[in-house]
Amino acid sequence: MSALWEPVSGAFWSTAPFLPSMGWSVDYGALFTTLVGALAGAGIGAWTAGWISEKNRVRELLTKEIRDTNAAIVLTLGVMSDGVSLKKNHVTPLAEDYFAKRKKCEETMAQMALGHPQTEFPRINLLEFPEIAPPIFHLQEIVLSRLSTAGRALACVTTLNDAVININTALKRRNDLIIKFKNNDFPPGATREHFCFGIRYGKGETNEEYQDSIMGISFYTDDVIFFSSELCTDLVAHGELLVKRFKKRRLGVPTPEIHTVELSGLRKEGWIPDAAKYEDWTSGFQTSKKEKQRWWKFTWCKQGE
Repeated sequence: MSALWEPVSGAFWSTAPFLPSMGWSVDYGALFTTLVGALAGAGIGAWTAGWISEKNRVRELLTKEIRDTNAAIVLTLGVMSDGVSLKKNHVTPLAEDYFAKRKKCEETMAQMALGHPQTEFPRINLLEFPEIAPPIFHLQEIVLSRLSTAGRALACVTTLNDAVININTALKRRNDLIIKFKNNDFPPGATREHFCFGIRYGKGETNEEYQDSIMGISFYTDDVIFFSSELCTDLVAHGELLVKRFKKRRLGVPTPEIHTVELSGLRKEGWIPDAAKYEDWTSGFQTSKKEKQRWWKFTWCKQGE
């Protein structure tokens, strides 16, 4: 006791340790190692869980977009098929027949002007054509809302939609004119031939609505075919880019396939219009490979990658 309690200037002071000894022996090095190991394990576990979650998220995003791209390709081929079928079976025969008979009509009129006896004018095809109804609405919804496509594809599907509207307007106009022809609904002094072939009647008046409707049908049919073929090409290229990215990420599941499209036969046969006819449109969408890669990275960063 004398060692613990001694008077100092008349007061007793205790010098006992801050923590009383309880017979414990602490290895601080081992304790530190244990704590660091536990924290590191927890951190690695959290990182691994996050990595797996991110991997699953990317796999789901890519798989879904590849699936949507394939659906868009099928719908685009459907639109193009409608256009090619219309052109093969109706538009080309109609236009060829009309302009051949128009030329014959002009020759007949020239002969009459020289004093030759009047002959009967050729008759035209008055068969009405129904409006087309391709799946353009669903195609637009996929391309504009579900795919991370570049500007050209977006512009292409919008222009394609306009082309479908325009061709149906031209088809309806021709059908309306045919009804007028059948009902002999013409101005005084005019006949069906005057309106069919744009022949002058009355005081030198002419009406070329029927010819314009045929030219419009032919022109807009080409638009439908061309822009659907261009969109199809762009969608396949976009799908291949998605597949390439899927493989690069090594997502642990089989890589989905993108639909392949072969249009060379239709191009060779002349059913798909020459791109030179649309040079003003195509020249506005020249994108380099490097720009496409930068755009791709930017798009996926926006999605949270």
